[in-house]
Amino acid sequence: MNIISKIKDWNHKRLERRNERKRQKTLSYVSEVSPDAPYVFVSYIPRVFYLKDPKELLWHQNMREQMVMVKVLNELGYNVYVSDYLDGTVPAGLNCKAVFGIFPLLDKAMEQYPHALKIYYGTTAYWQHQERMTIERTDAFNRKHGAEMPYERLPEHSDGEQKSDFILQIGSRYTIDTYPEALRSKITLIHQSTTVETLSLSTPASRRTDYIWFGSSGNVLKGLDLVFDYFISHSSLTLHVVGGPFLEEFLAAYGSKLTSNIRIHGWMDVWSSEFQSVVSKCAFMVFPSCSEGCPGGVLAMMKLGVIPIVSPYAAFDGIEHFGYVMSGLDDESMEKGIDWAQSLTAEEKDRLSEAGSRFVADTFNLAVYEEELRRYFSGVLPKVK
Repeated sequence: MNIISKIKDWNHKRLERRNERKRQKTLSYVSEVSPDAPYVFVSYIPRVFYLKDPKELLWHQNMREQMVMVKVLNELGYNVYVSDYLDGTVPAGLNCKAVFGIFPLLDKAMEQYPHALKIYYGTTAYWQHQERMTIERTDAFNRKHGAEMPYERLPEHSDGEQKSDFILQIGSRYTIDTYPEALRSKITLIHQSTTVETLSLSTPASRRTDYIWFGSSGNVLKGLDLVFDYFISHSSLTLHVVGGPFLEEFLAAYGSKLTSNIRIHGWMDVWSSEFQSVVSKCAFMVFPSCSEGCPGGVLAMMKLGVIPIVSPYAAFDGIEHFGYVMSGLDDESMEKGIDWAQSLTAEEKDRLSEAGSRFVADTFNLAVYEEELRRYFSGVLPKVK
């Protein structure tokens, strides 16, 4: 089976897993502290409260974070009604003091409870930025490769950020800068957690030689084309590609151009020995994304000792102390980033790897997330009598 056929097979299996999760989806969850307590309505992912296998909570960091949201709100004296952000509904008749979460269901909650406090939970860049960057980068890809790649992961248009009283944002100053200036004063940043906070690898960076791209859907959005183009022309360096899915139009633009130094693994369980074996070979993560908050994949790789080479949109504040921030989303910026990596001594690689892993472990964990969320909600929500 050639690599294109393998990728199509991985895509199909990933779609089957996603469809299975949808079949298991429960559209709402209620946690009451008292029949008389006021409610916070949350538009997010209620199915996490019904999972039978606790390991499934490690599929994405937002799953455990959803549980923490409810815990903190209950501790502050609120009943919580969680509804699925895509397919859920907003019930009428709640004594609702605040609505919180993500679109599109958050829009409906704002309409249902116009007098409630409105808090948008930003997990990616501002939608107009993502739309513009998706179009620009896809058009550039199509011109460069003579392809007909469709726009992937275009966001829905919304004025919800304008209607929000506050915005709680995962990301960095770069993420804030994607918002219109008039909205930036509403924004408070929060450190997300990582699913691999208890996982570590012992192989020092100085003994690792390879590179990794680790991401989910949005091949051009997340810069995989720039990474492919570089490693196709630099066959002495090895690239591992983990994640996906990969659009057939994207793959068709490369076809037989993909060289043997590019090893595409598809989706992998981060707790599996196979995944850990791949990562133990990788000194650097290359991720020139054009629209993110702070990618969980970058944090996971750093926790495992991988040094980041990322765009500003895939960075947290201060990441330049542990890796390299690209100046642009183009071939030249990619080359400068890899040249920087190749110039490092063994001692420098080990220092960056160890410092980055410690920083992520201390800063991006569930305990920090819970404390910051509690402090934030305590400051903005009405006090429960």
